Amino acid sequence: MKITPTPTPTPLRPIVSGMNAPTTKITKMLDRLIRQLFDQYVKQTTIIDGVHLIRRLDKYVSLGLLKPTTHLCTFDITDLYTMLPQEESIAILIQFLIRFNQTHVKGMTINAIESLARIVLTDNVFIYGNKYYRQVKGGAIRSPFTLTLANIFIWHWEQKLVEKQKASNELYSRYIDDIFLTSNDSIESLHDMLENANKYHLNIKLTHEIGSCVSFLDVQINNQDGNIITSVYHKEASEPYIVPFKSDHPRHIFENIITTALLRAIRYCSTLQTFNHEIRALKLMLLYNSYPPRYIYHYLKKFFQQLSVTSISILPILHDENEDILLRTKLLLKPTTSEHARASRIATTFDDKTQNISIDSLVYTKVHKKDNSTIFNCPIIIHYTHENQYAHYKSNIHKAWQESFHRTPVITTKLVVGSRNNPNLTKELWSKSMASTTTQENTKKKNKECTQTKHFVCQFNGCNNRCDGKHDCPHCYDHHHPYDCPDHCRYYDPPVYHADDTKCEKCGVDRFSHVVYSCNNCGHYYCIDCCFI
Repeated sequence: MKITPTPTPTPLRPIVSGMNAPTTKITKMLDRLIRQLFDQYVKQTTIIDGVHLIRRLDKYVSLGLLKPTTHLCTFDITDLYTMLPQEESIAILIQFLIRFNQTHVKGMTINAIESLARIVLTDNVFIYGNKYYRQVKGGAIRSPFTLTLANIFIWHWEQKLVEKQKASNELYSRYIDDIFLTSNDSIESLHDMLENANKYHLNIKLTHEIGSCVSFLDVQINNQDGNIITSVYHKEASEPYIVPFKSDHPRHIFENIITTALLRAIRYCSTLQTFNHEIRALKLMLLYNSYPPRYIYHYLKKFFQQLSVTSISILPILHDENEDILLRTKLLLKPTTSEHARASRIATTFDDKTQNISIDSLVYTKVHKKDNSTIFNCPIIIHYTHENQYAHYKSNIHKAWQESFHRTPVITTKLVVGSRNNPNLTKELWSKSMASTTTQENTKKKNKECTQTKHFVCQFNGCNNRCDGKHDCPHCYDHHHPYDCPDHCRYYDPPVYHADDTKCEKCGVDRFSHVVYSCNNCGHYYCIDCCFI
């Protein structure tokens, strides 16, 4: 058998856990301060999900800019998080704040933000092979602030590309390190543009895909003779696994899985044919994960009955193209969960209502809700870990609430009772690993304290228990103890009986009156009484 060598070396990406690291709280605080500003000022060129991209595509088509020859292009920035130049990224962060007149962010000065950002970036260290290593390029993957800093760095990098797209009335949208754009230029011109973009910065390298049919995030986009056809994109390597129906999760989790998949199918699929194809794939995936057919049918029918704009047929499926278009248009106008989250972040940047005129309606709603919120109208939230035996826990709490506070002002307070899922295997394994590491560190610490306080660890047959040294080990009842040398150089392990003329170097007693031991490290001779002075 002939083995062909790999032409290029396999890329490796070291990933070090930063959970509970000293800079964890700093990076979360910086992310809360900076991300809301990025969301507010750079929302024209960024997208937050597939629905956001489809809305921009629909607007692009409505303006008459789409042609049968329009090219669709996606490109990805290679290893963005690990390729960020640290000092340059911090400098660009300061430029971003100055450009948008943010000399103070929530009372924190730019100099303070710069110092904290430098700590977060430059103090990523770990130990391997008894050596300390420090990250000198890039930031910690999945760190909240690294994500925001990478977004700001690419905002600075993409300025030339954005200006070119605006000048030619073309679409440009970015999601972190993934970029989608349209072009009516020739393929050669498009390749030249991307080659020039590759030269904007030494650390930024692009991999691109150009054609009439491309995938971006979880959206499949196809330009069919001047008509945009969108559908749900499934990666070839993805497995049809979701939360199994037999798993110990709250019942609403399974309903949410079906509802979320249906919402995505209606919003993404621009034709009835692609929508029905996605519904069939959804049914097969649910059946594969042990969802009962009756359960699937019930929630499919419930979904269409709640959202359908016309009368629904007996079967829980759409047959009318017009009804599909009306339902899709209706759902595309509704903000998604990601849009609500972004609007909430932007709302925290407004302190008074005089600024609300220039913001969109969703952000205005969040600001108005924030301004009117008080301690008296905030909901009370109770969480408990889900188990099947607590299936009626929520109703019992609500019943007790009604009985206790009926006809009192407190009854107007909203009570929310929610359940937390049991920890998954990843979190459980990580917890066990951390517990094991902590136990080893505590053992070493105790052994060190044992030496300093003239206690010892019994070494007989692997006993490894602490004793007072003057009596037999209370755990193994053995009299061969490793006594502590008065010079604190090492344990006596094991005790050695010496010749008759051997005398204790501390009190002068000889072998016949007392047992004299020798320290294995320094070679001094001491009797048993002097070992514990």
